Amino acid sequence: MPPTFTAVDRMPRSRRRTPLQCGLPVAFALLLACQPVIGCPAGVQANSEISQDEVLRLTESGYIRPFGEILDQARRHRSGKLLEADLECLGKHYVYEVEILDHDGRIWELRFDARTGDYLSAQKD
Repeated sequence: MPPTFTAVDRMPRSRRRTPLQCGLPVAFALLLACQPVIGCPAGVQANSEISQDEVLRLTESGYIRPFGEILDQARRHRSGKLLEADLECLGKHYVYEVEILDHDGRIWELRFDARTGDYLSAQKD
């Protein structure tokens, strides 16, 4: 079977362009610019609560898990009454903190990674 050639193979080497000459760096930079911020955004202080508007924006963009999913997980870990829930920026991570009053009258603070929904920790208050 005879070899097949593409248009690039038939082009003289002097006219061939490398990926760098084709604008690949520009496309890569645009791709990075369109990606969500990794961790908490600039201007948000570490260990601070996030506003409701910001929570809504992050949830709608798919950057963090919806609170309903987190609450379902929290109730699987500790049954009881929901007292309070916050989204906080801890270090460079968004963390849901959920306070639950259990049936014995103890208050538990459960933490979940807001991006993945993973259970992080629980402690009695």
